[in-house]
Amino acid sequence: ITEEDVPKLKKFWQAIENAIPLNLFGLGITKIDHLTIAYNRYNDALFQDGNLERRIANAVMGLEALFLKSGELQELVYRLNLRMSKILSLLGYDPYEVRKIIKDAYKVRSIFAHGGHLSYNERKKLESKYKSIQNFVRQLLDYLRISIIVMMLSKREKDDLIDLIDDSFVDKKREEMLNSIISPLKNIIG
Repeated sequence: ITEEDVPKLKKFWQAIENAIPLNLFGLGITKIDHLTIAYNRYNDALFQDGNLERRIANAVMGLEALFLKSGELQELVYRLNLRMSKILSLLGYDPYEVRKIIKDAYKVRSIFAHGGHLSYNERKKLESKYKSIQNFVRQLLDYLRISIIVMMLSKREKDDLIDLIDDSFVDKKREEMLNSIISPLKNIIG
């Protein structure tokens, strides 16, 4: 952290300090919800030694905990792509890049979840697409980290926020409402 980062860090901490749920770090608190699942998956992907596929699968499962409803069983990658692209685009990210990364990550997650691993050629494709596997994983983890922060700071219930995201694709007023919730976070997360 440099001296010029200090004001940004202070601003971030002031915004997030009271939004962090106790169940993320409180001792003896056993409440499990979408935020604790996503946070635990983020930690596993970031800190747990393991193969690449496992790290990516953990990151994707963290995003699924945040952006998929419990009853949704079909078109999961499509829903995840759409919702993530929308939220992150309101924070200044390229929605097409987000969609590409989520699609590739979901493919790796599926390979791993079904008992496989990336072939040499699949790994080389990812390396050429993202310059290195580390860049790919770093970007995916950034998306998860930012999404956790957005969920905490939005002060919305998960299903309500997901409904608002989905409605924003077809209703201008709902899109403006979503934008009014997410856009101010750009200064905090940025």
